[in-house]
Amino acid sequence: MEQYWVWLSSVEGIGVKRFYQLMSLYEDARSVWDNVGPEMSFLGEKALNNLKNARTERYLYSLFMELEKKGIAAVTRLSSAYPSRLTTIFDPPPTLYVRGVFDLNAERALAVVGSRHCSRDGKRAASEISSALAREGVTIVSGMARGVDTAAHQGALEGAGRTIAVLGCGVDVVYPPENGPLAEKILETGGSIVSEYVPGTRPLAQHFPARNRIISALSDGLLLVEAAKGSGALLPVDFALEQG
Repeated sequence: MEQYWVWLSSVEGIGVKRFYQLMSLYEDARSVWDNVGPEMSFLGEKALNNLKNARTERYLYSLFMELEKKGIAAVTRLSSAYPSRLTTIFDPPPTLYVRGVFDLNAERALAVVGSRHCSRDGKRAASEISSALAREGVTIVSGMARGVDTAAHQGALEGAGRTIAVLGCGVDVVYPPENGPLAEKILETGGSIVSEYVPGTRPLAQHFPARNRIISALSDGLLLVEAAKGSGALLPVDFALEQG
């Protein structure tokens, strides 16, 4: 059953809203597979065509072969490994793709976020705070973006702690590209790289606001280090407040 869940959530155009819309109308993801047809016209022509084209054993086989080849775990809401913190939010991702340690239920976790164009003091603060908390066993969660995010992950690694990077692209796509060595270090030290987007997904602008809800929801609290008025770095603050 989990395989059909992963299949449905992987189809281009079947985002979180449409996924749960289909799940509310059909018994489970296998039933969606069995009933793909004109009655799903509410999805829109493009999404429905994508669903029809993906409804093949070949697509299913290729999807899971790619995950295995790249060492990516697909953690669905049906799995006991799915982060318990995420189950309480308004629109939990149906599937999380994870490189590294796929247990994301850290005992204590703090999101550390801020501007991509941060000051030298902001970068230093993010690194030093993250390093100090990591030494105390706190998992640092951030988005591996330039600026504060990168400094937070680096600080956690310097503190010999664990860090989780939540991406706005596939977990096999390093963005920004200069963070390739950072991504490898996160994996080497028992951290995790996470995304709700299927492997191979490019870092499109519309993906980044949505991933912020995952950054905040994986954490017990959120620290905004530095951000300008109107900055995208304020979005995870909104999610954190909404999630309590």
